[in-house]
Amino acid sequence: MENREIDIELSGVRFAYNGSGPVLEGVSLSVPRGEFLAVIGPNGGGKSTLLRLILGLLEPQEGTVRLLGRPPRESVQRVGYVPQETNLNREFPISVEDVVLMGRFSGAAMRWIPSSEDRQVAEEVMERLGVLDLRRKRVGELSQGQRQRVAIARALAVRPALMLLDEPTASVDVKTQAALYQILRELNRTLTVVMVSHDLTAIASCATSVACVNRSVFFHDRAELTEEMVQGAYGSCPVELIAHGIPHRVLHRHENGNGSERKDHA
Repeated sequence: MENREIDIELSGVRFAYNGSGPVLEGVSLSVPRGEFLAVIGPNGGGKSTLLRLILGLLEPQEGTVRLLGRPPRESVQRVGYVPQETNLNREFPISVEDVVLMGRFSGAAMRWIPSSEDRQVAEEVMERLGVLDLRRKRVGELSQGQRQRVAIARALAVRPALMLLDEPTASVDVKTQAALYQILRELNRTLTVVMVSHDLTAIASCATSVACVNRSVFFHDRAELTEEMVQGAYGSCPVELIAHGIPHRVLHRHENGNGSERKDHA
């Protein structure tokens, strides 16, 4: 296998909130450049916390995090981030174009006026995401799928080297999911992508590797779920993931009364 630069590296990471038990413990993970990593795991298992540690929004009590070869706070400006909740107030009178331009704001200046370059970049990413014709519309007038496209466009306006997405298709219909996955596959041609998801379709159609997160991280360098990964991440409980918009329950192999094995999916 060719050697690739490592875009994300965690080593021996432990994190807990306010002195409570650890949310993540003993986490070591390397994400090579150009990867499309799908992050799955049970609710409360630490997936969103993992993303926040990578971004430098949280700092581990133990271990180290490197982002694009540097401490996260030194390189996060090169990362596009789409959170689970876009926090866009539907009543606030802000246009699609203004939201996308937010991706160009570095926070270095007290007063910021978009330059002609900023506006050109915003126009390019809006066109790429298919929302250019909506540029003058208020965000509150958009459908959920359109708002997700705008959120991704805002992240792309950073001109990132890396994209992190926290369940970007959780509240959209199947048709919109398919369109967003197509966009993410195209982005992965030039960007490393890390996406939290409960959707098996994302793993099958987009991902090149999978990480199951449940306090620890179980990494697999191919886009498939093994029984060992599911067992490690979810324990003995049945697992409900989504495929093509339909819940699928994943069960572990277990013996019937005659000693034969039952299949581990339903």
